[in-house]
Amino acid sequence: MEENATTNSAEMTEKTKFCKHCGGKIPEAAVICKHCGCQVEEMKQVEQPSIVINNSNNNSNVNTNTNANGRGGIVYYGRI
Repeated sequence: MEENATTNSAEMTEKTKFCKHCGGKIPEAAVICKHCGCQVEEMKQVEQPSIVINNSNNNSNVNTNTNANGRGGIVYYGRI
């Protein structure tokens, strides 16, 4: 009997509201009903921080082709 009295007093101190879809009793801060799963309140939007990408990379890639004998250019094998 004492356990039941403790449960009732805990329920009474928690602020509750009713789901507008199923009528179930849910906590006042609930956004989604735990009984039917419907959204009962608008979800709070968290402000996203502004992201600034500052890429000051001024490098340029220059490829120099060298063949097996160390000279630049294209090496052809076979007939031209």
